[in-house]
Parts: sequence; C-alpha cells; structure tokens
Amino acid sequence: MARSNSRILARPVTGVILLAACLFASSNVAAQTTTGADDKSWTGAACVPGAGITWGWMKILPSAIINDTDNARYIACSITVDAEQTWQNAENNGGTDSGLGYLALQFSFVGAASATVTCTAQVVDFYTGTIIETVSGSVAGTAGDSTVFLYLPALYQGDGNTAAVGFNCLLPSKVRLNVINLEEYADTHQPTVAP
Repeated sequence: MARSNSRILARPVTGVILLAACLFASSNVAAQTTTGADDKSWTGAACVPGAGITWGWMKILPSAIINDTDNARYIACSITVDAEQTWQNAENNGGTDSGLGYLALQFSFVGAASATVTCTAQVVDFYTGTIIETVSGSVAGTAGDSTVFLYLPALYQGDGNTAAVGFNCLLPSKVRLNVINLEEYADTHQPTVAP
C-alpha cells in the first residue's frame, strides 16, 4: 500500500508547528516575569456614589462622574490590580523601578467653585477582608480649571492574587472625576507578544 505524499509531509510540518508553539509559549512566559511599569486607566464612570448618598446626586457619564449637588459628596471606586506579587517585592525581581503602585486622579473644576478634593485609597486582603494599607491625599482646584491632578502616595501591598484596591473621594459641588490611572511596577498578567 502506497503512502500519500500529503501524509508524509504532514508529520514534519506538524512537528515544526508544535516546536514553534513551544518556543512561543516559553518566550511568552519569560516575558511575563519581567518587572516593569503596567498602566491601567478608567474613566470616573467606574465609580459609584459612596457613604450612603443616592444615585440622583451624582451625574454619571461614560467619561466622568460629577457631583451634581450643592454640597460635597463621597464617591467610591474599585480598580483592577493584576500584579503577580506584592508591589514591594517586585523590586527584587530585576526590575529597574522599585515595586509599588501609583494612583493618579484627574479632576475638572469647570463649572465648580474653587475647592479641595480629598481621596483615600485602601488595599484590602481579600481572604480576610482586613485593610492592610491606607494612603490619603488632597489637591486644591481653582474654579474653571479643566485639569487638576491628584497623585496619591505610593502603595506597596497591592497584589492581584491576594489583595484588592479601592478608593473614595469627597467631591466638592460640581467637581468631576474624569480619569483614574494606576501604574503598577510588578510582574503582571500583561499580554505579551513574543519577539
């Protein structure tokens, strides 16, 4: 019985494809263990009214959350952490930056009076629910400012495997939270393209 040429060629081609897949997978895994900056951004729409206030007091747009009342009101926000280890341990893995997480928040005071925004971020152990780290900061904005940044102090205990991060802000009247940015320096679940 004669073998077909297509069957004879199929075995070496299959072998080459399997070898290439293994090489790609191993380079992909190696790339994922490199410590580096990993930015994530959300709009203020990722937040909800906090501290028992009602939804009607906040205007939630795809691009922002706005305190639509005449009094300061709280918002609460939860953000994604995808580090493979605590941020403080990342600096021991050959990275060029110390392991940490930075939260930067961008507010707008267009249509608002001059005021101060105060925010507090917390890292929570999701096995016990205990707060393991807290940082706070505030920034003053002037009426009409379209871009006011608040950079919270560095966090060190964030870990996508065992901890979650959330924050709240006391938004003055008519102030809007436009952008939330988290910059992690740690091994992350980042999609990687093999060289």
